[in-house]
Amino acid sequence: MRLLQRIKLFSLIIVLTVASIVTMASPAGATGAPDASGSSSSRTSASAPAYTIDNYDVDITVNQFNRLHIEETIKATFHQQRHGIVRSLAKVNHVARMDGSKSTVNAKISNLKVLSHRFTTGESSNFTNIKIGDPSAYAKTNETYRLSYDYDLGTDQLSRADEFYFNIIGAGWNTGITKVDFHITMPEEFNGKPGFSTGAYGMRSG
Repeated sequence: MRLLQRIKLFSLIIVLTVASIVTMASPAGATGAPDASGSSSSRTSASAPAYTIDNYDVDITVNQFNRLHIEETIKATFHQQRHGIVRSLAKVNHVARMDGSKSTVNAKISNLKVLSHRFTTGESSNFTNIKIGDPSAYAKTNETYRLSYDYDLGTDQLSRADEFYFNIIGAGWNTGITKVDFHITMPEEFNGKPGFSTGAYGMRSG
């Protein structure tokens, strides 16, 4: 990302996908909370999720090189016995812009930390899957999960503008999210108004 004061146009595009429904598609290997045997909770019916997310707080700091430092706080209520949750971080982003143009952006994830619980990670072709929770103990009814990581989006795809395009809560949640709070700190002031979109996973507009 070029220094913002050197360009006349800065394109800020933020994707916020807020899921208020339970029946959401999930990426392979990242289907939500593991159950007592370590398998996925995807067997849970849409009418009875194993857990729900009461509040999802995301703090994002963007630097001038298109790298993000992200801190997430996820407050969940468990309705069934589970060991924890799975957070899936996309390594491949498919960018669809308002002007109809599209790009594929590969991200590098580093400095991953889970400050609140034990965790393990696994890799699939498009996602880093973080299994958060104690495999030898069930989660409490109310749990707060805190994690942080760096997310490098690499070189800008646009020649005439700098672009920040990010799905704030990500995909792969197989439960409902009641509330999302987010704060984004940019490296410099910019011209123009940021664009936002919301909707369930798989929607093309919202």
